[in-house]
Amino acid sequence: MSAGSPANCERFSWQSVPSLLSLCINFVADNLDLVESFQHFPDLLGKEIFLAAERNEQFAQPDSTVIQRLELFSTAFSTEFLQSLYLSREHLLVNYLSDDFLLFAGVQSLNLSHCGLSDDHEILYKLSCFTNLNTLSLQDNALTSRGLQKLTLPLRMFNRGPKLLKALDLSENPELTIHGIRYLKAYPLLCVLNLSNTAISKNDTKLQLLSMRVCIPEEGVSGGLDSCFRLQTEGWASNVINTWLTWYNNKSKRPRLGENSFYSKQRLKFRLTKCESYAKPRYQLVLKK
Repeated sequence: MSAGSPANCERFSWQSVPSLLSLCINFVADNLDLVESFQHFPDLLGKEIFLAAERNEQFAQPDSTVIQRLELFSTAFSTEFLQSLYLSREHLLVNYLSDDFLLFAGVQSLNLSHCGLSDDHEILYKLSCFTNLNTLSLQDNALTSRGLQKLTLPLRMFNRGPKLLKALDLSENPELTIHGIRYLKAYPLLCVLNLSNTAISKNDTKLQLLSMRVCIPEEGVSGGLDSCFRLQTEGWASNVINTWLTWYNNKSKRPRLGENSFYSKQRLKFRLTKCESYAKPRYQLVLKK
């Protein structure tokens, strides 16, 4: 059969020549810096462009250029871009991304547990832009009543914030007292609240302000909390986030000359102190509607 036979031409056309659509998708994916907006694009087409850009390593490291590229998708596709974000114990990356944290404003579930945020962290105020949020974990973040005041201020004063919030984990914040409970009335749909291992007792009468019943799970029983707060990163950008975590953790592990020997005793003392703190008596306090 000759090279120019119809059969060979047909095989070549089907196997070697990409479709016009795939050519356009790859062209756009390679030139995201020239795109102004993906508003009103079909979700399916937006996903194909995103995946093509990811394959071409357009989102490899979280620098300013990459953030601008991702904002095109987060603005236009919001929830599809990222439905759930799990950043527990990733305080280094959280702080690194704090200026650009609104990139994730479309998420419905967010876990920021064990990130050392404290009352004055700017992310607390930025959560007012997370209007789709229905599940939030702020476990073990050194929060006090002042932190709850700051967290709920935009919603209480300007009616701007996560009005759809249903589940909130504030456990392991030992300085959190009953005085901050009144601020949580700003969340009208709140139906699960974890206050375990805080300074709040089941006998505090101000708990009645939330119109929720106290539910103290038995020892060793989660009381259904696992299903509420056991999150994982989901959405188009899930692989991007996981890549960033690996990249930043590897970056932060690079030792500096003389640092290990100088700080070894301090680090050991910190770890022992932390272990002792977790050895203290623990209790569970959960409120539900």
